[in-house]
Amino acid sequence: RKAAQQRQGKAAPLLPPLLQACKDGDAAAATRLLTAGGFDVEATDRFGSTAIHYAAGAGSVALCERLVAAGAAHTVSDKKSGRTLLHWAARQGHLDVCRWAVQTLQHDVEVRAKDDTTPVQLAAWGGHIGVCQWFVGVGADIAFINKWNCTAVHFAALAGHLAAVQWLCTLPCLDLAHANTQGHNALHKAAYGGHLPLCEWLLTGPPRMLATRDVRGQSPSMLAAKAGYDAVSRYLAAAEAAQGLPDADAAP
Repeated sequence: RKAAQQRQGKAAPLLPPLLQACKDGDAAAATRLLTAGGFDVEATDRFGSTAIHYAAGAGSVALCERLVAAGAAHTVSDKKSGRTLLHWAARQGHLDVCRWAVQTLQHDVEVRAKDDTTPVQLAAWGGHIGVCQWFVGVGADIAFINKWNCTAVHFAALAGHLAAVQWLCTLPCLDLAHANTQGHNALHKAAYGGHLPLCEWLLTGPPRMLATRDVRGQSPSMLAAKAGYDAVSRYLAAAEAAQGLPDADAAP
């Protein structure tokens, strides 16, 4: 939350016209630009994202098809995170684009970004249960662990998607208490994101989630306080005290 507040008031750099049209999902505008010529379908923004990434993120199959017909590479990854159009579409919950990429273009459902994050993990981050279910149905590993030892549960919990976390916990291959390289389980992520309803529900799960401190010795209540979510921190601190756990200010 603090980082978001610091970013407020900063104008985003203008995108090239073709990328802006694709970001807006404006197939008519993009077609006019492509027909007029003079626009590179492989042009990128400052993060190395191309028009087809933006089109996929906007959920326009028609626009993606128009770009491919114009010669756009559809397997290219952006330079910042190494995400493909399938990652972009999954993150925004655009099932039609995901289906088109996999069934028509034969994209690998397990394609990995730079940190090994897969499309289904980003779908979980967006809380898109139906998209996650589709990925599982076509062979994606919902229990896959990325470079940071995160599963789909960590992504959904950090974003505060209660329904998605509840669905994920019905899968026997996933563990809410699984810790990533930071030592964070689902409760740590929910606390750091300031998601009180999710924290309340998670306290009905494995007791060890509340008792676990991360690699820096931080409890869930401490992480909530660190992120500026005082109400969540107080709630979790009370829960920790009720279980007889050490005070947040005590040494781990």
